Amino acid sequence: MKEEINPYQPPLTDPTAYLPPGQSQLHRSGNVLIIPRGSEKDMPTTLCIKCGEPSVKIVRKTFAWYSPWVYLALLVNIIVFAILAAVIGKKMIIPCGLCERHARRRFTGILLCTLGLLGGIGTLIGGIVTEEPLFIGAGMVLLLAAIIVGIALTSLLRPVRIDELRGQFKGLGDLFLSQFPSQTL
Repeated sequence: MKEEINPYQPPLTDPTAYLPPGQSQLHRSGNVLIIPRGSEKDMPTTLCIKCGEPSVKIVRKTFAWYSPWVYLALLVNIIVFAILAAVIGKKMIIPCGLCERHARRRFTGILLCTLGLLGGIGTLIGGIVTEEPLFIGAGMVLLLAAIIVGIALTSLLRPVRIDELRGQFKGLGDLFLSQFPSQTL
């Protein structure tokens, strides 16, 4: 649905649009990094976002944020939730620098999640074919464990809120955050 333009509305201004050249628009409020829309390219990728060590890998990650009430749609149906999330969700693509240790941890998480999902699906199918409830239960537990391990080991940042003007993210290391000016929301 296209938003109507009101010709009588005063122009919207972005207070960060008038920063001197070379000055970053990124700032922090406590342990939350605020990234205004359009300044994602200013995200420093030379340091690891988790520990502040020099980065060896840059990951461009799409982060999505949904209003908390959208999760109530899960009570109705997962398909309704997926449709609402696709329509209402806000997204930002952020480049994230990772040091050797955190890049290895992310790779290990992706590998464990993939192997766990494949093993869980295989065990579940084997249990269904042989009609063995133990294998069916083990397959379901393995699938759930793979999802939890994948989320725990591969998450880079956690979006607190993403809207039309900015994205707010948690999960960054203190050393990485210390390079940004502190401002209150």
